[in-house]
Amino acid sequence: MLNHLRRLNLKETEIALNKFAKKVVEDARRNLKVQGLYATGKLSKALGYKFKRSKNSFQFDFTPGYAAYVDKGVSGVKQVRNNTPYSYKDKKPPISAFDKWVLKRFPSETRDESGRFIDRRSMKFALQTHIYNYGIKQSLFFTKPFKKHFNQLESDVIEAFKIDLNRFYKGSFINQQNKERNG
Repeated sequence: MLNHLRRLNLKETEIALNKFAKKVVEDARRNLKVQGLYATGKLSKALGYKFKRSKNSFQFDFTPGYAAYVDKGVSGVKQVRNNTPYSYKDKKPPISAFDKWVLKRFPSETRDESGRFIDRRSMKFALQTHIYNYGIKQSLFFTKPFKKHFNQLESDVIEAFKIDLNRFYKGSFINQQNKERNG
């Protein structure tokens, strides 16, 4: 009789949670392109999630990297942006962060107002100073798809859990006893 005892397998519930995370990441990547935030592709490639199934729980973490700053925005020292937990105070963003971005956005030599060429190093310093002073505008490229799909998550997980419970019941000890009694 003990061979009829089974653990509850939450396969469908796990699938529903993975679908949620994939949809969020796909929509966030799409938003980067639509909002013109896709220059080098580094941010898009860094987006992802980690899913871990333990004995009694599921855990998944989104791995946005520096995406949180682009999503929520950053206040500069001269312009305070509302609704952002991030701000520049005494340290500028690293100049290396602008290397590939400048190459993608300005592939050829760029000129200033008087017609002189601006070298890339000067352009990177100018960007660094501008972002330090004025911050980064909030884009919500990740927050919006997360909220959108999170609103649907509850019904998807409930439906998946129903399927898992039904499978569990069909193979359970009680169901087997009923079949033996009635059969």
